[in-house]
Amino acid sequence: MLKSKTAPKTLRKTNFCGHYGKSCSGTVYNSHAACSDINLNIEEGEFFTLLGPSGCGKTTILRMIAGFITPDGGSIHLGGVDITHLEPEKRNVGMVFQNYALFPFMTVQENVEYGLKVQKKSQREIKDKSSRYLAMVGLEGLAKRAVSDLSGGEQQRVALARSLATEPSVLLLDEPLSNLDARLRDNMRAELKNLQKNLGITTVFVTHDQTEALSMSDKVAVFKDGFCRQCATPEEIYNSPADSFVAAFVGDTNLFPVQFLSGQCLLPNSIKLSSIQDNEIRYISIRPQSIRLSDSTDTDDYHLTGTIKEKHFHGASTSWTIDVQGLDFTVLETNIRSKASSLSAGSQVSLCFSKDDLHPLKK
Repeated sequence: MLKSKTAPKTLRKTNFCGHYGKSCSGTVYNSHAACSDINLNIEEGEFFTLLGPSGCGKTTILRMIAGFITPDGGSIHLGGVDITHLEPEKRNVGMVFQNYALFPFMTVQENVEYGLKVQKKSQREIKDKSSRYLAMVGLEGLAKRAVSDLSGGEQQRVALARSLATEPSVLLLDEPLSNLDARLRDNMRAELKNLQKNLGITTVFVTHDQTEALSMSDKVAVFKDGFCRQCATPEEIYNSPADSFVAAFVGDTNLFPVQFLSGQCLLPNSIKLSSIQDNEIRYISIRPQSIRLSDSTDTDDYHLTGTIKEKHFHGASTSWTIDVQGLDFTVLETNIRSKASSLSAGSQVSLCFSKDDLHPLKK
């Protein structure tokens, strides 16, 4: 086993492959597998997101790409070159940490210039690039300001400009938006995505926030317990989850276990799902917005009757928790129907959905 370069923890194998990145196939910290059997393909210019709960191996993979952790097995390739055992400073990889890791005793400009000085660029090139990237992130007027005097959003921009100034082949972002308030985080998502698109820089982004992953990414890899459960486009992840974990973790859903009795697929309250024929199916996922509150029986395959337990008004939409024979369904509708405002706890309602709204899952 190899010792981590950043902590007294050990690594075992890890696999990560790709056009722009190839990584390892497992990592063990104190007998706990941080990641295992990872095999990812990240294309040049792609915004690629590692998504999952805390402790699932996302940051471990990022740090292996950066060179702060060395895997025991597998390889990491950048642009066709094996960089598995290359020193971090020789990988041409930029990284923005969750806490930004700025130098508090330096000005904004000095922070941005630091990496360029390490690269031993000329004084003219250092000044030109630091000015260019500060302007790119909208901080050209704060170059002489101490970083300790900046807001969280401004510090995040400094960290981004510092990484971009060295013009890396790959930009690694370790939950850089998590310390920002909700409104600023929304604004920075859009700015960061636009900047990445304009520069065309390959970006690997780590987050546990599904909204960030879905709205910013070209491709998403969903992790749990050190394993990649699904790697696909945001649309594929959301609309066709690979298993019950992905279905529940990415977006809100009604996730129910099912069983087969006498060839019939049954929900826990014994409601039959006649359109499900594969007896290997173990779960059914139904997105809340796929369920309609309607008395019509013309077009839908399933019609259930239930009682509203809870109602939550969200402005543009309203969600309900509805008890159907002891099973709770969550329903979400936009507030464009006059009927929505008249429904409240205790109301009897009809739920409708089609067989195409059901997502059968085998695990």
